[in-house]
Amino acid sequence: MRVVSTFFAPSSVLHSVKCRLDTSEYDYLVVTRSGRLEVFVLRTEGAKLQCSLQIWGAISSLTVAHHKDAPDTLLVTTETPDPLAILLEYVPEVEGSEPFLRGYNTLSLRSSYSRSVEFFEGALVHPSGDVAVVATYIGKLKALVLKGTLRKKIKADFDCILTELNVLSMCFVPVPVVSQTYVLAILHRDYTGTLRLLARDLSIQGQELSIEPSNAFPQITITEDDSNTLVPIPPSGEGPSGVLVLGGQSILFFELGTWESSDKGKAAEKQPKLKGRRRKTSSVQGGLDMATEPRAQVDWPLCDIISYALIDSDGSRILLGDAFGKLCLLSLTRSSSEASLTLVRLGETSPATTMAYLNSGVIFVGSHHGDSQIVRITPSADPLIGIQLDVLDTFKNIAPIMDAIFVDAENSGQAQIVTCSGAFNTGSLRIIRNGADLEELAVVDDMTPVKLMWPLKFNYEAQMDNMLVISTLQSTRFYSLAHFEQGIVDELDEDACPGFSVEPTFAISNMSSIVLPTDGNTRQTRYDDSQFVVQVTSTGVLLVNLSTGMRESTWQGETDIVAACANGSQVAVALKGSQLVILSVRDSQLVELRSRFFQDGEISTVTIHPYDTSLPFSNYVAVGFYESNTVSIVHAAELMRPFLPSLSLPHLPVSLLLCQFGLGGASRRRPIGHSKNHPTHLLAGLGDGNLHVYGLDVVDNLANVCEQRLIPLGSTKPVFMTSFRPLQMDSGVSEHSVLASGSRPVVLYWDNGRLKHSALVRKGISAACPLNSKDFPSSIIFALNKEHNGRVDATSLLIGRVRELQKLHIRTIPFGLDNPVRIAHHLHLKVLGVGCERTQPHRVGEFALQSCSFKIIDDTTFEQLHHFPCDPDEEITVVQTLSLSLDDSHANERKTYFVVGSQYHQPEETEAHEGRIMLFEARDPWLPEPQADRQDTKGRGKVGLATSFKVKGCVFAVAEIDGQIAAGINESVYIFRLKTIQESRTMPSTNPSSIELEVAARWTHNYIVSNIVSRGDRIYISDAISSLSVIQWDPSSQTLQNVARDYTPLWPVAIQTFDKDNIVGCNNDCNLFVYTTNATENRLEQVGNYYLGDCVNKFLPGSLTSQPESNEAVRPEQMFMTSNGRIGVIPGLSDQVSLHMTALQRNLGYAISGPGDMKHAKWRAPNNSRGVSDSIGEATGFLDGDFLERLLDFNNGSPEVQKAMEGNTDAEKLPIPFSEVVNVLEQLQAVH
Repeated sequence: MRVVSTFFAPSSVLHSVKCRLDTSEYDYLVVTRSGRLEVFVLRTEGAKLQCSLQIWGAISSLTVAHHKDAPDTLLVTTETPDPLAILLEYVPEVEGSEPFLRGYNTLSLRSSYSRSVEFFEGALVHPSGDVAVVATYIGKLKALVLKGTLRKKIKADFDCILTELNVLSMCFVPVPVVSQTYVLAILHRDYTGTLRLLARDLSIQGQELSIEPSNAFPQITITEDDSNTLVPIPPSGEGPSGVLVLGGQSILFFELGTWESSDKGKAAEKQPKLKGRRRKTSSVQGGLDMATEPRAQVDWPLCDIISYALIDSDGSRILLGDAFGKLCLLSLTRSSSEASLTLVRLGETSPATTMAYLNSGVIFVGSHHGDSQIVRITPSADPLIGIQLDVLDTFKNIAPIMDAIFVDAENSGQAQIVTCSGAFNTGSLRIIRNGADLEELAVVDDMTPVKLMWPLKFNYEAQMDNMLVISTLQSTRFYSLAHFEQGIVDELDEDACPGFSVEPTFAISNMSSIVLPTDGNTRQTRYDDSQFVVQVTSTGVLLVNLSTGMRESTWQGETDIVAACANGSQVAVALKGSQLVILSVRDSQLVELRSRFFQDGEISTVTIHPYDTSLPFSNYVAVGFYESNTVSIVHAAELMRPFLPSLSLPHLPVSLLLCQFGLGGASRRRPIGHSKNHPTHLLAGLGDGNLHVYGLDVVDNLANVCEQRLIPLGSTKPVFMTSFRPLQMDSGVSEHSVLASGSRPVVLYWDNGRLKHSALVRKGISAACPLNSKDFPSSIIFALNKEHNGRVDATSLLIGRVRELQKLHIRTIPFGLDNPVRIAHHLHLKVLGVGCERTQPHRVGEFALQSCSFKIIDDTTFEQLHHFPCDPDEEITVVQTLSLSLDDSHANERKTYFVVGSQYHQPEETEAHEGRIMLFEARDPWLPEPQADRQDTKGRGKVGLATSFKVKGCVFAVAEIDGQIAAGINESVYIFRLKTIQESRTMPSTNPSSIELEVAARWTHNYIVSNIVSRGDRIYISDAISSLSVIQWDPSSQTLQNVARDYTPLWPVAIQTFDKDNIVGCNNDCNLFVYTTNATENRLEQVGNYYLGDCVNKFLPGSLTSQPESNEAVRPEQMFMTSNGRIGVIPGLSDQVSLHMTALQRNLGYAISGPGDMKHAKWRAPNNSRGVSDSIGEATGFLDGDFLERLLDFNNGSPEVQKAMEGNTDAEKLPIPFSEVVNVLEQLQAVH
């Protein structure tokens, strides 16, 4: 059993409205993403998220039903196959509760044997808020009557026959309502393809839509063939109402005449309804007159209009946005005798899928193809510009994700996702990683290389640090922090602190004044304030009084000191010859308390830091050894008494830390190891760049290792550690955290009863220490080295603050009009290969000039290194990195190539008949002039075209099989081998590698081979209009053989493999599926089917989070990316846990329903274009991780938890306790 969970929620914005949801003075902005509503309150400081609501269905529209004496009501409709109309109300914040949205009235819109609409879909609400119409199926409208004193409710509903089948747009005509009859304007395309505009009367009393066109205006033929949107324009002063027609090369305004109170009109108003037969609306001259020619029009010089928003309620100013993000202001001036339209360009935004005018020139721009924005229209200081747009806020959006890869540029084990996102003018690469959020506060440059750092206070009990001690390889320096906020550190000369040594320092710390009890009871020992500081160098231990700056005492051993550590009352010193000495301060003198010689080898590191950082002493000392690569923990009061027996490590221990996470409140100062959750841990940093974490438990005053974990931190630098306390932590997270750094840093912390770690993206950290000064409370100071060719060029000090320990970071690399569509990573060259499509901005109805290119991008700086333009009419369809071998004479040689597949598209062709496969290899650089003198010893960017091979069809997918290329070309799978060209053949100068491709085998049993995945000697194929196949490559006979096949009409979009026998994928009905091979019967069997509600474009094996231990119940297996910007993770569950979680999901479905009383089992049941299949019933093979984790929102003992644990019958009761369920759900949360 596998679980589907959300790693990053869909970020595409589809709809937005501004409304008043409560009786406060604030307006609200409501936006919809894929299946989710978000409510923002609009205040002077900006838009603040108040709440969100998950809708179990794809949202087709969001509208507002206004109420004269009460807050507005939201009307949401969902798409087929199970469409709903849901009325929602906003419940404001009250004491002890958060604000939320609540669905209180639902109507099913489902109609059997009807065909879904193709163009206009969703709901329209009349300005009065009393009537709404919903378009869901072709030839039919659903009318809703909305009534209510405090909130709107659906009092009645009825179906109306709509004779116009291809409806492009509709709106309510702003005319007076007579006898509960409303007028609908309809823009449609008739059976001849002619674009027409007409109106029909919607009678609430008669519950019908008039067969004859309404008197509002006659049928009008629209000559602007690309028009697709109607905008109702209410009357304004002397200007009558009308309708704007948008979408063509011209914007048209059709004006309505004034209402005539003729006797014929009054007679029509009083005419009673005739029962038993349909009443026809006669085409009378009284009522409304409308000209068949537009009263005003203006040229639209830009691309297709995809959104609009009214600034003024009378429609005199309207915002228009085109597909390339051009924002314009349309002004409508009307009088009784004339009307005019004026168009003004305002600037450029993301392509606006939806817009909402907020107030005072502020606009919300919601986008599917770029970041959503809040912008303000302001006058420009430059009179030539006139008006400019200022971006006030940005909401990250990674949709639509066309392709994605994992990239670990530093080979550090901390991968990040790089996606091909955006479209039109917002093409971009998005770099996504999960880790701690570091707030940079100050930087000091031009420092000497730092080995170790410590903060010092003027006295032991002081709260703020005022001095920084830096040890280099040659000396120790002391700095004042008085002007650090200005980027200045004042180095103190020797006269300021004559008692300190300038030799390199091993340890330095403020010391307390120890007052021993007279009765000898050490439990009554006091640790009073003092101004003593202890410093440890290789030659001895010094005690300095900061009040005088003079040295009070000195201790020297018989040999040199090799390691040391100090806390508030103890000093642990390691000397050559494996001797450990414990010192303390008594009566202003250093006193040797005890010592011991070890037999494990020379001491490499020692720590006496207390596991509870609030204590001035430690009961234990941890010691690491060179020759044996072991660690021992002994009692500080009895060095011969072991606390943890010798622990073997795979490499040299260079740093140790004993800490107890999860301390807080009543748990503080509890004995070490006494916790059923084992919050006490020994952290061992090794010289090979790995961090070993050991959980400790205590039995009979001896520690045992109860759990262990390996955290790789690179392979080039040894690991050091430092404790710190973040300024702000989420509830349930401990104050105590640890920074560990090798080649890359991580932060370890305690969260929900588990030790977790989060990556910190910061390179070149050579040292770090906590800092709590007046200007920088609860901070960390880092020493950052800038290296070149393995040498440190410069060192700087950075003060930062860790704000959030788990945050998704999204970095944007803008490409503008070059839209990335395919991407691959060349690990050896450290570059990305990106296939881009470019569409030049064009006017509506004009030819769009398109081109493609292949770019080489540095995987660290993301600068463009090379640009390879494709041929005219050539479109890049696939980019991969494959490790290929030459022909038999070079069978053992492998080389990694960028493999780029394409097709040549001709407008008159329905299927591509020509394409090519291009191989790019490392070679002499083809770089632009600014890059020609680039010094790069690693060969970055040195990529050129090795060979190009024309094929008969579109190259949809490629994969590597036995060092050869498996390519899906139209209906066939080809195997191409790489061979050297005969010497007699003359090669172009741009092809110095002298290689070419030749066909080794072909397999033709499909319609369109859209995806290929290889594993071992097997090739997994998806057919875009059929299903799945598995074939096997036989290298001895050079043939492809059928292994298994499925013949159902699956229509897969993307596939990947869990293992050799299991295939995961998604089809065009947004269902996830899993098939397993039955090789004995040569068929594929479906073992998983689950409705995701979003179309997956890419599967990536692996996970962005750290891999759990092998004994964990939850194992991340796949990640997926969707067109709406969702990133999901599919972890697997152990067999026993699968049974429990399946029962939990069933029981939780009894307790929790979605808006509209949607049941979870029905929501996740596999769907198709005709609805839910009765033969399938419920989802199989997958569990809904987001739904399961909702159990953590409830307190133990709540009705929801009780129902989830007990079910409806004794047989449905879970056999495991609630604590074990929570543990599994927390593991599930940890993988996303």
